[in-house]
Amino acid sequence: MFPKPDDIQWWYINLDHRADRRQHIAKELTKAGIQAQRFPALRFSDYKGRPENIRLMMQTPNTVGNWLSHLAVWEKVRGTDDVVGVLEDDALLCEDFRERLQYIHEHFDKAWDIFYLGATYHVNPPVWHKDTLGRDFEQTDIKYIHRVYGAFSNQGYLVNGRYVEFLLNAMDEKMPQSRGSDHAMIMLQPTIQCYSFTPGMVFQIDGPSDIGQGVTVFSHFLKTLGPHVWANRLEDFQYDSYEWAEGRRE
Repeated sequence: MFPKPDDIQWWYINLDHRADRRQHIAKELTKAGIQAQRFPALRFSDYKGRPENIRLMMQTPNTVGNWLSHLAVWEKVRGTDDVVGVLEDDALLCEDFRERLQYIHEHFDKAWDIFYLGATYHVNPPVWHKDTLGRDFEQTDIKYIHRVYGAFSNQGYLVNGRYVEFLLNAMDEKMPQSRGSDHAMIMLQPTIQCYSFTPGMVFQIDGPSDIGQGVTVFSHFLKTLGPHVWANRLEDFQYDSYEWAEGRRE
């Protein structure tokens, strides 16, 4: 069963020097009525593995620190029946965040590994798995909840503690082929159980990045992917009239 909102163990990832981001996420958490612990983000210098495993990430070395940070938060619930909620410190939470979590708790009854709270994925046409699956998502028999195969919504998601050990091993296998943790998850999603609440209930603010160069402009995904990626309130998105070209498959 999907947990109640208050039973989720929330963490947010934050670099020590990004006090601006700490202030931002604190306001978002207060707005959503949830409590979360801070995870001091790891850096490239914390990586102790083989150099060949991070070769593709070396164009932006702090991608490695991001990878390490996310997986370290997963470890918090490894081998338990608990669920961990992972937020990046530039996450933007919708106004009806708890109501949507409650909806998922009451309606979602499928086996799952990762549940994305963002909806950053391609609807029409597919991009990541167009030559294999022919789609990057599919509707389910539960309104607002989609199975996803190409989501890159690391700004906010849930991980099922029962499957963390399996997920960590799978990520380790994909690491040499990956440009980052979100890329690895895109490669893994066709083989694991991943879902998303759509329209997205977590987005990401634009701002200076410690991973890439300059300012990250996440808001452009509203245009390039479509309005399904984010709605501040559920009624702002016309779900029933949206053109879901992939159709219903479950």
